[in-house]
Amino acid sequence: HSTTLHLTHIKMLTFGTGIIAAFALTAPACHEMRDGVDKHNSQNHEHNFQNCPKFQQLCRSIGTNQQNILQLVTTASSRGGKCNDRGVRLTQRIHEGSELLRIPLSKCLRDDRPPEWLDNANAHNKKLNNSSAGASDVVLAVAELDQQQEQEQEQHYHEDDYETHIDKWSTRLAASLIDLDMNNNNNDNDNDCNNDCNNKDREYLKLWKELLPDPTTLRASLPVHWSDEALASTQCAVLELASDAAFFARAEAVNAILDGIQTAYANAYNKGEEEGEEGEEDIIMAGELEVHQALDLVQTRSCRVRRHNGVGPALRLLAPVFDFINHGSGLHANAVFDLEDDDVLDLNFVISADVAKLEKKPSLVVRASRDIDVGEELLIDYGDSARPEWKCLSSYGFVPKSCAILDDDDDVVEDCSSAEIYMDGKRYEIGPSVVPTNLVLDVADTLRAETGVYIDEENPLTADVALSIAKRVSDVAGDLLDFDPEEGRSPAEQQAFEVAAQFRRSQHDILILCAAGLREYAHAAAQSADAV
Repeated sequence: HSTTLHLTHIKMLTFGTGIIAAFALTAPACHEMRDGVDKHNSQNHEHNFQNCPKFQQLCRSIGTNQQNILQLVTTASSRGGKCNDRGVRLTQRIHEGSELLRIPLSKCLRDDRPPEWLDNANAHNKKLNNSSAGASDVVLAVAELDQQQEQEQEQHYHEDDYETHIDKWSTRLAASLIDLDMNNNNNDNDNDCNNDCNNKDREYLKLWKELLPDPTTLRASLPVHWSDEALASTQCAVLELASDAAFFARAEAVNAILDGIQTAYANAYNKGEEEGEEGEEDIIMAGELEVHQALDLVQTRSCRVRRHNGVGPALRLLAPVFDFINHGSGLHANAVFDLEDDDVLDLNFVISADVAKLEKKPSLVVRASRDIDVGEELLIDYGDSARPEWKCLSSYGFVPKSCAILDDDDDVVEDCSSAEIYMDGKRYEIGPSVVPTNLVLDVADTLRAETGVYIDEENPLTADVALSIAKRVSDVAGDLLDFDPEEGRSPAEQQAFEVAAQFRRSQHDILILCAAGLREYAHAAAQSADAV
């Protein structure tokens, strides 16, 4: 049973037991937007591209063989020279299927190997919560926990906890990132970081972090951090609900990580006392702000890859270099990524005559999904988390430009854009070429009751119904631009309102396209009725 109508002048779409007339819009060319900068075919605009040498150094330190074909460039407008955005571009023509980037899994932060202090804190809190309120029971619970931890010390990767709490991947990955910072800040060369990396490995991670976006700017772009006023200015109820849910989930993750950090601090301090050292002043701990910054990076820069060896659920990774590749929706993406050579994850326990296979390491690999020209930006599809627009903003902090993707025959292949409207207290989501069937039926019933106009039961999208919907859609579109910004906001708050304004503009454009298509359809339907 269809829940939406894809409207087309020519074709008729089956709906239930009847036929619903529909219309299709020829959408304008889609240009991907991130942080307000045109990301697609930007060489056609007045932009200069400034290469980033530190990116090349990062590629070399990771060991990717493709560093000579990739450049991290900053888009600088020729009108003022302001640096607006960054993207990965190609220095030579690449054919479909060619390997563009290979990052060893050992160079990535991965969510199935959280720092021990996070697991210890979770186990500690669980043990205390399950114990009775008596002080002697609490002491006994802690003693039992210490004994249990000693017995399980050899279990480095915590597979049991990982399998049980797969939904906590962002907490584990953020904890790994914080653990990396704590190890570097405290010069703890005796303890390995999350990926058993040595000092040389830490150098490439330091390079990577120097290239990451400004944490204050990133924070201001994410609705989870916005004020109620900034959220309300989007005029999008589903975005507000998603942000509220993310806020409470974020608070839970922050508390879990802070508990773990306190555990790590206590363990380090106790170890210093046992060794006759005063380690308290030497330990640098991450606070709540640093935990939020780590979660922001995980939220906006991590990826999900499927294991091919059948062992364990999908992995979430923070992969240096890969995380600088921007989003391209649907057919605008020119590359795909996957985990390769992961059928053997621990070669120490493998006996194989296939030497070539043993020499390969599990890696995150990016390949061209079509031929890519010199200077073209490398784009991957971020998936369902980046569509529709409100979800992309909620997940990544930027607004993709509204678009409908068409095939060579101008048929809609994918229409991920949507905007919301309210009629008679009901909420509906519509797209540039899509209206929900319940909206059509509700408007048809209203017109039938109020005016007595004839509505075809098999085709309720009559000219009168289409014009009625178009009027309401146009009214909502106009309201989205009727917003007077206040003065005196902080820079972060101002940035949030600017992003909200970009989102309202994208919703406005979707609604205007839909209203125009409905009016065009109504005109064609009226002419057809007159001809009959």
